[in-house]
Amino acid sequence: MLGSIRKFGPPLCRLAAALSLLAATACSPGRYLAGRFLKAPNTYPTWIGPTPRVLFDYDRKLATGLPTRTIEVGPPAAALHVILIEPANYSLLIDSMDRHHGGKEQTVVSLRVQLPGEPLPGPRGPKGTVVILHGYGVDSDSMLPWALTVAEAGYRAVLVDLRGHGQSTGKRIYFGVVETGDLRELLASLVRTGDVAGPVAVMGESFGAALALRWAADDPRVRAVVALAPYAEFGPAAVGLRDEYVRWMPTGWAKSVAYWLPRLLAVTPGGLDTTPFVERSRVAIFFVAAGHDHIAPAPTVARLARLAPGPVQYRAVLSARHETLPYKFRELRTAVLEWLDAYCH
Repeated sequence: MLGSIRKFGPPLCRLAAALSLLAATACSPGRYLAGRFLKAPNTYPTWIGPTPRVLFDYDRKLATGLPTRTIEVGPPAAALHVILIEPANYSLLIDSMDRHHGGKEQTVVSLRVQLPGEPLPGPRGPKGTVVILHGYGVDSDSMLPWALTVAEAGYRAVLVDLRGHGQSTGKRIYFGVVETGDLRELLASLVRTGDVAGPVAVMGESFGAALALRWAADDPRVRAVVALAPYAEFGPAAVGLRDEYVRWMPTGWAKSVAYWLPRLLAVTPGGLDTTPFVERSRVAIFFVAAGHDHIAPAPTVARLARLAPGPVQYRAVLSARHETLPYKFRELRTAVLEWLDAYCH
C-alpha cells in the first residue's frame, strides 16, 4: 500500500516558525515565547512551518484499519489516541532516500506493507510490548514504520499520540511534568484491558525520547528504553532549536524561553532537564545520536549514556540530522531489535 507523499512538520520546526512570527510583536519575547511553547502543537495551522525535511511516501489511511483505543488521562484532563499493532508478518519494506529539493536536503521515507498481516511462525503471543513515542509537533504516524518493524519482530506495538498532538486532546503540553503521568495511566489502562503482554519497553525520538527516559526512571514496569536523539538539559536544547531552524532569532530569546518555561510550569530551573532522570534510572537504555544535531548533539547524548547506571549502549549515526535520525533504518533496525530481544523478552 503506497500513498501520496504526506508532509509532517519536523519536530519543533513548525512551532519555531510560528513563535518567531509571534515574537516580533511581543514586548517581552522570552516570556511570551515560553507561553506559546506550552500551547498544544495540534492547534497550530500546518501552513505556518517551513518546508519539512522529512517526507512520508505512504497513505495516512494506512493505520485506520488497525485497532485503536482512547484513554482518558490527567489531570489536566486529556484523551490519548492509541493504535495497537499485533505481532505479524506484514511483508514490510521500508526505504529512506536523501534528496535535494529547492536547494535544501530532504529525506523521503517510503513504506510498503500488507494489512492484515500473516501469523508469525513459532509460539503464539507477543514477546513483549513496546510503547512508541513521537517527537514534538508530529504525531504517531511519523513512527508507524518503527511500530510495524517491532511488530514484525514479534512484539505488540503501542503507538501513542501524546497530549496536544495528533488525534489526542489537551490544550497545553508540559514537557514531561504531566506527560510522564499520562504514560503511567496509559500503561495501567492497557494492563486492565489485557492489551499489555510480556515485558514493557518504550522507544521514543527527540521529545518522545526525553519523555521515555523520564517515565522509565520512575516506573518499574518499564524494562528497557530506546532513546533516539534525547535532549539532556532543556536550556541548551532551546538554543539548539534556534540554531537549527531560526538563526535570525536573537540567541537571548531562546535562553529566555528556557528561563521562563520552568517558572510557568511551577518547577525548579532544572525541572525540564532529562539528565537527573537518567542518573537515577536502572533500566537498560540504548542511546542513539545524530552526527549533525544542534538540539541533542552527539557529545551530549554520549554524556547521558555515561551517566546511566544500568545496562547501556550508545551509537551515533554520523550522517543523520536531528529529525532524520529515526529513519536511518539500515543503520539502526538490527541494533534496535537486538536490544529489545536482550532486555524486553
